[in-house]
Amino acid sequence: MDLQKRTVDNQDIEKNKIAALLSYIGILFVIPLIIAPDSKYARFHANQGLCLLIAEVIFGIVRSVIAVICGFIPIFGAIIITLVSMLNIVFVILSILGIIHAIKGEMIPLPIIGEFQILK
Repeated sequence: MDLQKRTVDNQDIEKNKIAALLSYIGILFVIPLIIAPDSKYARFHANQGLCLLIAEVIFGIVRSVIAVICGFIPIFGAIIITLVSMLNIVFVILSILGIIHAIKGEMIPLPIIGEFQILK
């Protein structure tokens, strides 16, 4: 965190906090790329938001496949589908965590998915 924060000046952070915050709300990760294309701070959070969105889409596909397969199993299948669907809370927590980091002016990668860099 400290190494990354040193490469971004406080003016960049203060100017782009709102754009960075929007990165964690689904497809709105593109907003910082449009309104602050040269900001390292906004680009970092846009990358985190994109990784989160991709993880959500992949999870949605896997959840749908599991739902189709488990749909043929009467009671046990319903329990599995419910448990898998409850994992959606992980994405809500990661979004909230990203928003908090953006508001506080921090460049801390999200757990699990934060180390992937899609946007250069």
